[in-house]
Amino acid sequence: ATAELPMITGISPANGGKGQYVTISGSNFGDSIGQVQFVKDDDLSKMYIAEPGCSQGAWNNAQVVVKVPSKIPAASIGKYTVQIVKGEVKSNQVMFDVNTKSVTPGICYVKPANGPAGTKIEIGGEEFGSSQGDKGRVVFYNGAEVKDGLVWATGKISNIIVGCLLIGYGALR
Repeated sequence: ATAELPMITGISPANGGKGQYVTISGSNFGDSIGQVQFVKDDDLSKMYIAEPGCSQGAWNNAQVVVKVPSKIPAASIGKYTVQIVKGEVKSNQVMFDVNTKSVTPGICYVKPANGPAGTKIEIGGEEFGSSQGDKGRVVFYNGAEVKDGLVWATGKISNIIVGCLLIGYGALR
């Protein structure tokens, strides 16, 4: 039996600077880690391997979290094709625009990933900053916002009490 080829259906965000967390969505990525390649102008001498985005939950069959390669030279900023490679098997390609924007917060995990209203969760990742400051808050896709009572530390935000049904990840602002 032939294994299904990896298929990328989305990349988010579609642009960002070196070190930016990128989530690649799709299917048939497998549960073992492969490579995510960024290639400029179909020139393999301008191929850069993405850096792992997280130590927890960075790669599964339907989603991969990586960082835009930090080794991309400043002179090579621009449009890249991105693909997943596992051994000799390659996925389809999607476009990503490498730019000079500052890196935004990257979420690696939400524990637990779902639960009823009132569930306390923890979010792990990078670029959260070492303290909440005046504007730090957690915003979920449905617009629900939490900013009071958070325990904010480098790489982790905890004591988040969810006021609604939680399914999947939120966003940091």
